[in-house]
Amino acid sequence: MLGDPAWRQSVLPLVRDPVVRAWWSGYFERLDRRLQTEVINPVATKVQRFAGSFARAHVVGQARSTIDPQAWLRDGAVVVVDLASASWARTRPPWWAPP
Repeated sequence: MLGDPAWRQSVLPLVRDPVVRAWWSGYFERLDRRLQTEVINPVATKVQRFAGSFARAHVVGQARSTIDPQAWLRDGAVVVVDLASASWARTRPPWWAPP
């Protein structure tokens, strides 16, 4: 969808953030097709990682998040995340290099 100019033009009026709107309409639209593809590919790769995991897609795709890291800090909460789980190891991003 990001690679489809007609789709972008139909969605752009719905974007409320003027900086985001200016980036898409001013900067991105002026790039040639090859450069647009280079910009879109990393985004598409990251989105694909979420599409491959039902749980991650639903957490990230929520209209309103129930996760509040600021509250954790404010309340002095202890947050434990298991990064060594088998599911993380199978789906971790290529830049992740455990110590």
